[in-house]
Amino acid sequence: MGIICPVCREVDSAVLPYLDGGWSDLDLFSDLSIVVCQGCGFGQATPAPSSEHLTEFYRSRYREESSDFYVNFAQKKSRGHAGIDFRSLSQLSLATMFCDFQAQDVLLDLGPGWGGSFQTAREIFEKPALAAIELNSGADLMYERLYGAKCYATTRDFLESSGRLAKIAILSHSLEHYAVRDIPTLLNDLHEVVSIDGALVIEVPHDDFRSRKATLAFQTPHLCFFSPESLQMALVQAGWNVEFIKTCSHLITPDGIGRPSPKVEIRGSSSWRTRLRKNIPDSMVPTFRVARSLKNELMRACGVRNLAQLNLVYGSGRDCLRAVATHSKSRTSRINAPI
Repeated sequence: MGIICPVCREVDSAVLPYLDGGWSDLDLFSDLSIVVCQGCGFGQATPAPSSEHLTEFYRSRYREESSDFYVNFAQKKSRGHAGIDFRSLSQLSLATMFCDFQAQDVLLDLGPGWGGSFQTAREIFEKPALAAIELNSGADLMYERLYGAKCYATTRDFLESSGRLAKIAILSHSLEHYAVRDIPTLLNDLHEVVSIDGALVIEVPHDDFRSRKATLAFQTPHLCFFSPESLQMALVQAGWNVEFIKTCSHLITPDGIGRPSPKVEIRGSSSWRTRLRKNIPDSMVPTFRVARSLKNELMRACGVRNLAQLNLVYGSGRDCLRAVATHSKSRTSRINAPI
């Protein structure tokens, strides 16, 4: 018996292996499969971990020192004027095509990582009010220290504690981390968070496994996988009007399927760069440094071209999806209706 797609309600599906490459002492993602709808292309990891286990994972394990996603919140420094985040710049500039962001308006980032959206907003907006939804311990202090941003555990906490609405809300590479059961509630709750004249920006990996195979060595800890059709359908079903949706970032190359590597090889006690340096003989260190300098020079020379291609060019089969949504007219009329 097929599994009903939660997005388009089709029953036709295919089952793919989930490529688990994380956290050698954790079995949270070890026994998952990916069910891919052949109708809309939506993929879901099943059986999804419980909400309690996911909350604890993101609170204490996702950013730990041995993780590839490690951020040292206590020692993180502001990048200054030269450290503008161009992905955030392209997302925010796109959002302002559909809303008018004024001084003291709220930018809410659900999962801001090191704070690239906050860094950028302070450069391009006049006195933005910055807020974050983040579970990781220590992140709240960094957001306050570097950007003057307030941190909340949930959207409900944000509403009750701040008493504000967001003119722009961003989920940049966050939505795919939610279990499928939680996405409808999240998208519906965001109607209460985003102001009537505001905009919602979503960016996710472009993972349509109907047309291409997985090219990443592991998929941990993503739980949902979106095609353009399925992302648009999910937003529309939640009452959003999709103003813009296109592929962005790197061009997709016809690589073969990624092979799952043993957990211990993918995540050790330090980043892959550190492990590489430790394994280089002393006699090769000068060569390594010269190669690194040449790489940096090349990146600077090609920087503008690369930044434009990765952040400002859309379409032609790229590996991320970027969408902007606003409140649908029917939803807006219900919110504005007299009591």
